[in-house]
Amino acid sequence: MGIRVRLAETTKELDDVFWVRRQVYSVEEGKFAGDQVGGDYLVDRFDAHPSCAKLIAYDGDEPIATIRVNLDTGSGLPAESLYDFSDVKARIIHEWHAKRGEMPRLGSAGMLAVRRPWRRRRDVVRSLFKLAATVGRAWGGTHVLVAVNHENEDMYRRLGFSPVDDKRWVDSIGDHVVPMVSTFGDIYTHTVGARLDDIDLLNCFPNPFRRIVYRAGESVFNEFDEADECYIIDVGSVKITSTHAGDGRELVFAVLGPGEMFGEMALIDAKTRSANAIAASDTELIVLRREDFLQSLHERPERLDKVLNFFAARLRRADEFAKLLAYGTAEQRIEFALTGLLESGRLKSRSDGTTLLRAGPTELAAAAGANLADVRGFLDRLRRRGICDYSDTRIEFLRPYHRSAPVAERPRGKVGG
Repeated sequence: MGIRVRLAETTKELDDVFWVRRQVYSVEEGKFAGDQVGGDYLVDRFDAHPSCAKLIAYDGDEPIATIRVNLDTGSGLPAESLYDFSDVKARIIHEWHAKRGEMPRLGSAGMLAVRRPWRRRRDVVRSLFKLAATVGRAWGGTHVLVAVNHENEDMYRRLGFSPVDDKRWVDSIGDHVVPMVSTFGDIYTHTVGARLDDIDLLNCFPNPFRRIVYRAGESVFNEFDEADECYIIDVGSVKITSTHAGDGRELVFAVLGPGEMFGEMALIDAKTRSANAIAASDTELIVLRREDFLQSLHERPERLDKVLNFFAARLRRADEFAKLLAYGTAEQRIEFALTGLLESGRLKSRSDGTTLLRAGPTELAAAAGANLADVRGFLDRLRRRGICDYSDTRIEFLRPYHRSAPVAERPRGKVGG
């Protein structure tokens, strides 16, 4: 089923945010006067600010975690109630204005609360921060001020935050906090990265504020399920399969990696799924809803060109692969599948000029509809020509590979593809 992370919008979702906070901070950890304060919710005045985003994570129907993002509207930020950031803010304003000629937009991220049974799910916490960074950046935030529980200082450092002072005791919460600062850009780079910025279709969605986290082997959707959303892989991999009507065998159509989209027909029609999608590894997806897609096209009809180009490219590739399945050799199918993987977000460039494809022979065989022995033979020929090396989980390209280059072995002394 996966764990869904979203921007809280409905009354129930907001109630769940405040309930999770109280369960974590007051009931489980004894902070904010512990369980002595009445009521089911933990709320403060910053929740009523107009530029306040409250994020909530659900495991099925169970609310399990939350975090809050505030942008300054002139009445201060939550972190400032725990530490005096006056000098820090003055320095940020001076440096940003001198560099950019404009005023920064300060914000804060806090009220991170994860219920005890889910605290080992680092992927859920990471997804919350990714969504927080996405929201902050989309709303025009530039800098983030936080006063974090001292026990979480190392985690915030890994996200790009730097401390501005030693830890301080705060009577109102009964714990030490560490004041820290970063920029929304740095947090976004540390968590999301730049690989999603080049996906044109993603730019057609004004608010990609939903994510799902899966463990390896969990089902994303099944054949014949109702469909009203599609997905972009941020982390991990997804296997697209179907069941052979005759003997029940699993047919693997593709193994997709980071940056790749699937289930996109749900954007065009509201019919049922035509295949299964299974998390092949621990995976995090960005959710794109059909209703948001249609609303975006209605408001910005010029985006239709991007949409048509995307689907035209998908149809051309599907048509070419169908011909190869019907008439092509195993080597041609492997070459076609390898090119598709190289064009996906799974290729990582290195400083020494080599590139790393985060996929191994098994995934390549599944994507090509070929047997593993044929794939290993294909890669061995490339290895002997000095083009690549490979292991069970990755293919390392020592020099560029182009699909147009023949893969059959050439006489010695000639340059290969």
